[in-house]
Amino acid sequence: MGATVRSAGSGQSPVGTAIDVTKPTCVVGDYLIVAIPVQATTVTLTPPAGWTEFTTSPVDGSTDVRLRAWYRKVDGSEAATLTWTSSLSEKHPWGIVSCADGHQSSPVRSQVESGNATADTTCEFAATGSLTVGDLVIIIGAMDGASVGAWTPPATYIERVDQFQDSSFTSVFMASKEITSAGVETPAAASFTGGTVASASFTFALAIDPSAAGGRGGSLLTTALS
Repeated sequence: MGATVRSAGSGQSPVGTAIDVTKPTCVVGDYLIVAIPVQATTVTLTPPAGWTEFTTSPVDGSTDVRLRAWYRKVDGSEAATLTWTSSLSEKHPWGIVSCADGHQSSPVRSQVESGNATADTTCEFAATGSLTVGDLVIIIGAMDGASVGAWTPPATYIERVDQFQDSSFTSVFMASKEITSAGVETPAAASFTGGTVASASFTFALAIDPSAAGGRGGSLLTTALS
């Protein structure tokens, strides 16, 4: 049995420093993945206890966009509302997915991050290496927009999150694909339509090992932006 997405959710916090993330449907042993973009690389985000962060890189080392993401293995003690704390008082968009049947000790096999400080409406991904049947690929993107639009995931990927902040238009999107054929996975581009890109984009990709494979499976995914 391969890893899969059980459920997903997204939202926007009101103006303030508290980011309340609603826990989606999940069971003990699932993995929750939360992604939150912020406009300035100087902003700090503090998660609830028990969360592991796996990306903090800014888009280009300046002040455009920073995408933060964490994961946690569900043990049943999680509250219905999961609260992050920001050093900046503003509205914060967020996205969350619940992954079922991930490897119980080392769920994240690999990850890689990439960014571009120029205005662009396309996020491109490239795979380097072979994936195993049962892997779950999750891609996450963030963007600093000048107006509200919508993301279209790569072909064969299922969109899980497409959330905008309605005043500064920072966005986060998440999409997934269950690998059913072993080999190299090369996702098509994700595109942004219906709005205007202000400056920067950021992408992140990871592979989740399936529990049935005993820790085998996930292969390095590389990302690039056009």
